[in-house]
Amino acid sequence: MQESGTVVCIDLATMKPRWTTKVGRTPAGVLWHDDRVLCCVMGTHDVAVMDQATGRIERRVSTGVGPHNLFLTPDRSTLYVTNRVGGSIVALDPASLAIRRTYEMRASGPDDMGIAPDGKLWVALRFREQVAVLDPESGHYETIDVGRSPHGIYLNTMLSNPG
Repeated sequence: MQESGTVVCIDLATMKPRWTTKVGRTPAGVLWHDDRVLCCVMGTHDVAVMDQATGRIERRVSTGVGPHNLFLTPDRSTLYVTNRVGGSIVALDPASLAIRRTYEMRASGPDDMGIAPDGKLWVALRFREQVAVLDPESGHYETIDVGRSPHGIYLNTMLSNPG
């Protein structure tokens, strides 16, 4: 709930709010991970880590300026956070949430991301009108011009399958 600075948990059995937690200015991406709720708070430098049952903030993880969204690799080995305002992506250890590596994108706007089967990260660079393809091993990336304000990424990996 970006305008109110809150995260709301909805009970699917009753379709009513179970809890509401004020996390800070401009909450964005939310991810349920290991019985915790993680929420990027773009108006800060932090990801709020909340107890899934109560919504109580257990701690905050500083990732960079304007964290926007979280992406867990399919093998659950790395948790990526895009920092839209600061122009970086951080790789976190999914268990401890400690920063393993920071990728500077030399531009503001890393936004949403897709993770390809080869492990490369496809990143919407919202304010540069580009998509970046980042090799997390080397840290090198190439950009593709796509037009105004790319936001989401969808990778259809089925197109590469034979037949």
